[in-house]
Amino acid sequence: RTISFQNLNSFLTLYRQDQDQHRLISTPFSSVFYCTKGESENQGKVYQEELRRNALWTACYAEDYIIQLYLADLGTTRERRKLLFDVGSNKGYVLAAWKSIWSPQNGVNQRSLGKYLSEKLLLSDCGVCNDCNEPLLSTKVNISRHMNVSVEIHAFEPQLSNYGILHQVQKWTNDTYLYVHNLAISNYTGTAVLLKCGRGGEACGLTVEKNLTDTERFLLVNVTTLDTFVQKFQITEIIDILKIDTEGYDPLVLTGANLIFKRQQIRLLIFEHHHVGFWASIHLRDVVENLDSKGYTCYMLGKTGLIRITRCWSSLFAEKRWSNVLCVLRNDERLRYFIEKLLISSTL
Repeated sequence: RTISFQNLNSFLTLYRQDQDQHRLISTPFSSVFYCTKGESENQGKVYQEELRRNALWTACYAEDYIIQLYLADLGTTRERRKLLFDVGSNKGYVLAAWKSIWSPQNGVNQRSLGKYLSEKLLLSDCGVCNDCNEPLLSTKVNISRHMNVSVEIHAFEPQLSNYGILHQVQKWTNDTYLYVHNLAISNYTGTAVLLKCGRGGEACGLTVEKNLTDTERFLLVNVTTLDTFVQKFQITEIIDILKIDTEGYDPLVLTGANLIFKRQQIRLLIFEHHHVGFWASIHLRDVVENLDSKGYTCYMLGKTGLIRITRCWSSLFAEKRWSNVLCVLRNDERLRYFIEKLLISSTL
């Protein structure tokens, strides 16, 4: 079936009903304190100051969260196993960063990917955040190149041009556990209309456009939810990272992952926030509070660290600018401890 995205009211109702349901239950997550009004205002001022120094502070964030996850898992059952989901994988720079930590022996990282794209695929595209020139994560932490880590990555990319690039990247990495899916992820299963992007483009998402006769601009793509996907492939183990970048449809992806968040199957979440797509009518605070009710603490993710926004909300966080949010499962206390080492020193 083809469904338009004109269901914003029902989407918001779902969020609010879900939050109301959780408010009736005494929450076990008291370990995260509420900021006072003054403390919340300070969180916002620090955020504003970071943006004053660097307008792209949260748009183009540092990948240090990967290192913190690596360090948190040393000596634990998750040290030798990683399950990673990349929704909106584009050309694969994020998954290259992941592989640089957990599969360093393959030599795959953001710089080597940029070189491969340029020299082998004749695509001189460094990524919208100059990803191919980012400092190698392996220079920031001592990585064991002899550790046998089972890394399974699911990359979701609905753009046919980028899907083709990712298939070539998969062959280049020779990684049989890198699965590339030509799928859009949303809050239903069916089909949707996607705005076409040029080869390597990163700014084309789903659309409410119904004119499928204009095949130069639009194409019909298959859509599913993360809840449906993990059920179909019987994925019951913990998902270490879920990264979402769907050009304004991230809230719908989160709605379609309601069950896996309720059963706390995700350890780390990263999603994008701005004024595009559904974000034009959805408040970030509503999304953060919904995740809070499911046991997740969220932070503004930036170039120099993190600023907590869960239970520390400032109106300055509501500005619809290109930004990124990281959330961590509170029950995973060891991971949260390592992630909060990235907190900017003057924040809570």
